[in-house]
Amino acid sequence: MNPALNPSRNLFISFIVCILFSPWSHGEVIFLSNGPDLDSWVADRDHWSSTDEVLIGMSTDEVAISTFLVTEETFLDFRFTASVKVVSGDTHSGLAFRGKIVPDHGDPYTYAGPLVMFHGNWGFYDLFGRKDLQVDCSEALKVATPGEWTDVEVLALSNRVRLAVNGVKVAEWVESETDRLMEGPIGLQLASSSTPQEIHFKDVVIDSNPYDRLLTLQENQPNGLTVAEIANGWISLFDGATTQGWRGYRQEAFPSEGWDVSDGALHKIADGGGGDITTLEPYRNFDFSFEWKVAPGANSGIMYRVSESEERSYHTGPEYQVLDDDRHKDGKSPLTSAASIYALFPAENKRLKPVGEFNTGKIVLKDNTIEHYLNGDLVVTMEIESQEWKDKISGSKFKKWPNFGTIPAGHIVIQDHGDDVWFRNMKIKPLK
Repeated sequence: MNPALNPSRNLFISFIVCILFSPWSHGEVIFLSNGPDLDSWVADRDHWSSTDEVLIGMSTDEVAISTFLVTEETFLDFRFTASVKVVSGDTHSGLAFRGKIVPDHGDPYTYAGPLVMFHGNWGFYDLFGRKDLQVDCSEALKVATPGEWTDVEVLALSNRVRLAVNGVKVAEWVESETDRLMEGPIGLQLASSSTPQEIHFKDVVIDSNPYDRLLTLQENQPNGLTVAEIANGWISLFDGATTQGWRGYRQEAFPSEGWDVSDGALHKIADGGGGDITTLEPYRNFDFSFEWKVAPGANSGIMYRVSESEERSYHTGPEYQVLDDDRHKDGKSPLTSAASIYALFPAENKRLKPVGEFNTGKIVLKDNTIEHYLNGDLVVTMEIESQEWKDKISGSKFKKWPNFGTIPAGHIVIQDHGDDVWFRNMKIKPLK
């Protein structure tokens, strides 16, 4: 494992409502409970209700003018992700934003502002303003099936609004009249109709400080996120195209050499320099999932709960070993083989893929319990501060560094060992 010597109120409704943060946005994280009484919403309770998992808009008779379930929070830029289903009726639903409630238009909870329309009449509309905004959303008809759950993502940044449906980007609208841009609540629509109707929303997330990229696109795979993953608290740590979300260890910026992005993977270039890289944010308890592959004979690792107070990342952080077991000398010992807690506890009963193929790794850290997974199997677990843990450290080289394994919350670090190694599909779920 010897390292290279040259280091250089967002809403989650499921229905729990929370502020979801991005590693690039440094957004505030707030968690709210929202039970079936809809206390966190402004709405006509005759038309809106919720279960533990689904928001329900329903009418049993004519709705003369659209009525909305409206957030108490206001937003300018945002990412909205959700699954939507029209259960009954021949109308549509939609997402209203950057506007205001206008009770003087015949309903106490109707809305004036732009509207992205879902199902039936896919499109962009300006309520009580310019009406049809002439945005072609016909691609949505090819990827969405009426009566089934449909994943939607709306990303509004500055005067640009993008729409993705079931992982496909279907439309983009640019607001030409920038004086119309305003901060406002987000509203879920129960559209006007002369017949009974029912609309469901689930896995709703609103991020008020989003990264400038549609996260749910199929073309982003394997580095994207699904609507369900976003709703379950997963955060992407790598977008497959840039190095955003990472910087050099004990550096302000990402290394200018030694690392690149190629074929949707973050690549450590052999003998390229650059040093270790670290997440922008520290983490205490987490589920961190990633894919990795190595060149023949290559060695690397992922350290966690790392403090940048020390010269080297391995002075504080335990390591998930990344290795070609067959060709590298460290593979001869289970203590230093792939997926081990490096030099301390071996990975057992593991299934390692051939060199050149991606393995799936996972590190779960909850309080003092470490779990390492390889290709879906739990291969090693250990309790920090247990007697066995203390005995192993006292008999290892890590005894030289008194802060090793003692940091309660720290960074995730990818090691520069001077070999060709690739990482992708890196995502993390903070745990309580």
